[in-house]
Amino acid sequence: MRRIITNQSCELYQTEQCDLLNMPGCKECFLNNDPSAAKQIMADMDVLKSLMPEGGVAPLFESPNCQFCRVQPAGKRACYALLDMAHAEPRREKRSIIGLKVKAKVGTLLPLQIATCADCRKRLRVLDYVPTLVPLATAIMLLLLFMLPALNDALARIHLIMPLVIFVAVELLSVLVAQILKGRLEKKYSEVMRLDPFEISTVGAMKAKGWFVLSGSDKRPKMLFSRRRMRMGVGTGGPEDANAVKSL
Repeated sequence: MRRIITNQSCELYQTEQCDLLNMPGCKECFLNNDPSAAKQIMADMDVLKSLMPEGGVAPLFESPNCQFCRVQPAGKRACYALLDMAHAEPRREKRSIIGLKVKAKVGTLLPLQIATCADCRKRLRVLDYVPTLVPLATAIMLLLLFMLPALNDALARIHLIMPLVIFVAVELLSVLVAQILKGRLEKKYSEVMRLDPFEISTVGAMKAKGWFVLSGSDKRPKMLFSRRRMRMGVGTGGPEDANAVKSL
């Protein structure tokens, strides 16, 4: 992305903080509407720089190869896995529901875009969908069976609530089966790919600096996928984006 930086009066002009913000131009930058926030932004960007892994996060999305693949050669990048990361720094305060000032858990948000091949995306989606689809498919099948008059009448003769008892029992069993299936798939998939994004060196280095997944602390957090890369905002720029076209 070719950035057009023209506002020489801005305190961030020709600074590393401006490059880290990675806005396409001065008109799009939020400092254009609130220049007084420049000092706070510079301080926040300085904190963010100290929390970034060596080399930044650009290697995650600039790599032409999948970052999840264990086997070599790694698969060709087909999309980006999106993972929202958070850090407690810089420390901020917020109002609790009773009006008291408390320290906020999150001081910085950073979207990660991780190069992912088509096979790894498919595996991650299967692991996300199995716990839901197996019980759902089972429920639909049972409902269709119970619509058969002969079966429904036969069960009702045993007891009026027998269809409900069978439905609940089979659904609970399907949940257990789904978890067992998921576990076996995880074991199989882990031989060829990294299921935990923190196994990726760059993301692991971020964890060592105190970063955590915003959506929770699960070992394998759910991720969304996008075929297009975000190119505006903190954490979305690569080395080529730092070479902005500045006014003379």
